[in-house]
Amino acid sequence: MKIVVVSGGFDPIHSGHIAYFKSAKSHGNKLIVALNSDAWLEKKKSKFFMPFDERKAIVESIKFVDEVFSFEDDGKGSCINALEEIKKSYPDDDIYFANGGDRDKKNIPEMSVPDINFIFSVGGHDKKNSSSWILNKWQYYFEERQWGSFFNLFETKNIKVKELTVKPGKSMSFQRHFKRNEIWLVSEGTCIVSYSNDANNKNIKELQLNKFDHYLVPVGHWHQVSNRSNTKTHIIEIQYGEDCIESDIERLDKDRMVGAIFKGKVQNLEAGLKAAFVNIGYEKNAFLHYWDMLPGANNDPSVEIVLENKKKSSGKNEAKSVSDIPRVFPIGSEIVVQITKAQIGTKGPRTTTNLSLPGRFLVLMPYAGQCGISRKIEDKAEKGELTAAGKPLYKIADLDKTFLKAYITGGQLHQIKLGDVVKVKLKELDLEKKKLVLSYKDTQENPIEDFKKRYPINSVLDAKIVNKKEFGLFLNTGDSEIDIFIHYKQLDYSESSDALNNYKKGDTVKFKIIDIKDDKVNGSVRALLEDPFDVFKGKRQGDVVTAKVAEILDNYIRVNVGEKRFSVIIRKAEIAVEKADQRTNRFAVGDALDAMIVLLDEKERKVELSVKKLEEKQTKETIKKYKNVDSGASLADILGPAMLSEKKPKKSKKDKKEE
Repeated sequence: MKIVVVSGGFDPIHSGHIAYFKSAKSHGNKLIVALNSDAWLEKKKSKFFMPFDERKAIVESIKFVDEVFSFEDDGKGSCINALEEIKKSYPDDDIYFANGGDRDKKNIPEMSVPDINFIFSVGGHDKKNSSSWILNKWQYYFEERQWGSFFNLFETKNIKVKELTVKPGKSMSFQRHFKRNEIWLVSEGTCIVSYSNDANNKNIKELQLNKFDHYLVPVGHWHQVSNRSNTKTHIIEIQYGEDCIESDIERLDKDRMVGAIFKGKVQNLEAGLKAAFVNIGYEKNAFLHYWDMLPGANNDPSVEIVLENKKKSSGKNEAKSVSDIPRVFPIGSEIVVQITKAQIGTKGPRTTTNLSLPGRFLVLMPYAGQCGISRKIEDKAEKGELTAAGKPLYKIADLDKTFLKAYITGGQLHQIKLGDVVKVKLKELDLEKKKLVLSYKDTQENPIEDFKKRYPINSVLDAKIVNKKEFGLFLNTGDSEIDIFIHYKQLDYSESSDALNNYKKGDTVKFKIIDIKDDKVNGSVRALLEDPFDVFKGKRQGDVVTAKVAEILDNYIRVNVGEKRFSVIIRKAEIAVEKADQRTNRFAVGDALDAMIVLLDEKERKVELSVKKLEEKQTKETIKKYKNVDSGASLADILGPAMLSEKKPKKSKKDKKEE
């Protein structure tokens, strides 16, 4: 029977553990969970959340678990004692120790236990959850932001302590505070601090902070944190001062989404909430209340109305009500919205159709039938002049029925420069609203179609790395706006993210186009390499292969098979039949040996070899060849003549003639 063993504290149990148990059980006939004690958890985490008996009762009730094994922990924090006890309890069975995706042969002391087999990456390489993360989220206030997330670890009126996590390539907003100071201590990773002591935000300087470096942000100083690395940055933020409230913050307009105008699509209508959810290109759909879908329903509080354009309503332009929303804006319809409140955590931005366009002197509200000026203008004389100026300007625009403004969407502007004569397509014409929408993009060939023509699937080409992430590389040929993505598993046949270490931004890479789908291009370096696994093509379980010893350790030897050196581990128990001969130091690096294939999984690219099984097969074949089962001859009697016959040289025709 094949017994699979997993170990851990499982405090508290969560969905990631369930997936781990399920995956481990699939590797054998029986699953045993070696459950760590309360004392072990106290030693590792200084406390335990759930006592042993409760954890044991929960784990035992999981359908994938056949047995929960309690044991005395050793001083190393390993489950060596558990494996040894399980081996004693099941002496005739094969024991496999299953390790999660975050462990490998380099960081498990259990490798020292003899006659134990090991399985790695059980449940995948990425953890689905973490007990520590769950407890932190439960114990401390947690919030996600576009740039990362933070925990509130401690808080009073005058002091607040946070743990910030800044994602790779993300930046916090450029901001300042008026009631508190801040100290930033980098606990993991690196970051760039941009700062300015000038009230007008001039003379911005940059400072790099590495692990354990700190920086003081005084009251009123502009500051920003940016993570320009490929890994997460963890920062301990200590706030102290007159008041540590979240509202004590001023951000630069360039870092705010409030006020931005988008043309989006209605994704969903929620009658219960009386709201629509609109896709404007962000991760989270924008929230749009029904009242905010009726242009001019709510006036902007930051704007003072100086002129009302009150026209008599005609029959065809009657005011719409909330009940008309599903008809006027069905799911899939396009709508122009303006952000009134930025995205916070998991909530999308708040929007309105009551657009407000601030200029240098006036505020234009095209759908409101009003003209307004900003309430931020406090000077009465200036406000009076602007109010007077607003009236004739508004009337002139209102009376001129030929006055139109033409718009080309912002995403197309990088292709056009001032003064260009371009061919455009008319997308929208509204004489009443004096609106003309044009498209330059619609007259051009889709860039992905142009890319397909020049570089079809299976094309081999060179391109430069323009970006490097923890999951792969982005490359560009230099003659197209389309980037090519290469996942780290497509860099070589190891399928390890370590392969990314061989590449840096700016490098030129030769690769093959393997897929073009949904405007995305995927490439592969591996596709140009010879697959070392090809050495097993046409082979099957029971076949014999010749390998060379590449590495010798106490518990196993690693051998390479074939010219491309496909690497296979042969455990100590599989290198000889006799226990006395199961010593890895019998071999030297470079030695050639024959071994039998005992497992061959082409889909998973897994191979297991055994010298022991080959010797057993050869012994059986020799016995079968030379032994008469009724003779009562011993193994020595049989093998002696067999070996002599094999060593005895063949007689020549001359010798036979002389006889």
